[in-house]
Order: sequence, then structure tokens, then C-alpha cells
Amino acid sequence: MPRHHLLALSILVVGLCAPLFSLPASAASSSACKAIDDAYKKQMLSGLHFKLARTSTGAMTGRLAMIYGAGDGTTCSDVRSEATNGEAAEVYRQLHKNGDETYDTLIWVSKSSGVPLRQEQDADLGKGQKGHETLLFQYSK
Repeated sequence: MPRHHLLALSILVVGLCAPLFSLPASAASSSACKAIDDAYKKQMLSGLHFKLARTSTGAMTGRLAMIYGAGDGTTCSDVRSEATNGEAAEVYRQLHKNGDETYDTLIWVSKSSGVPLRQEQDADLGKGQKGHETLLFQYSK
């Protein structure tokens, strides 16, 4: 399996599996978290082919970006509407905290197709270890 498919699958598995665990009702009802989860599910199940461009720096080099789904330690919000790569998108923020680690992620979701177009993640892994990762998705049929 090509590396970009493995990365995307890794990102999606976390988002898809999160709803299987028991979650507090307030976290599970977050419309922004649901929109993020729905976008990655659609990406995986749509049959669309995509190319993934990935760049990472610092502590994110060699690590996979993660989307955590709703649950303890994760909050999501709808940030703004903004075009990316010439396509209208809704930008969501997902903030995940787990002990000393913090992942602050922006996800651009296409307004027309509902799939993720871009993801920017800043990570603070504690003990001065910080990093950034950018994922750009280009789709074709």
C-alpha cells in the first residue's frame, strides 16, 4: 500500500474508532468534532483518489498526524470560512490534550465535497519537544 494511503488510513482510524468508546454526551454532541469526523470518514469511504503532500518539522518529523475525535481531552470549534487551493472550505480547530502533550490542529473541509483539503497541526510533546506538520490533499476520480 502506498505510503500516503497508510498515513491517511492512520489518521482516519483514530477518528473512526473514537466513537466506539463511551464518550461523555456533551463531547459526543459537538457539531464541530462531528464535522471533522464526518470529513475523514467521507474521505476514506468515498472512493476518491488523492495525493498527499506532507511536510513536518521538529518533534513531528517522522510521526503521524492524528485526529482524535470527540472525547475527554478534545475540544473542537468552527473557526472560519476560507478558501484553500482555490476551493471554498470551512476551517475547524481540534485541540487535544493528553498529559503533557498538546495537539492543536486546523482542518480545512471542502464546502462542496465535504472532504478534508488541508490539515495544519502544531504539537507540544512536553520537555521542549515541539513540532509542526502540514498535510495537503489533492483529489481526483
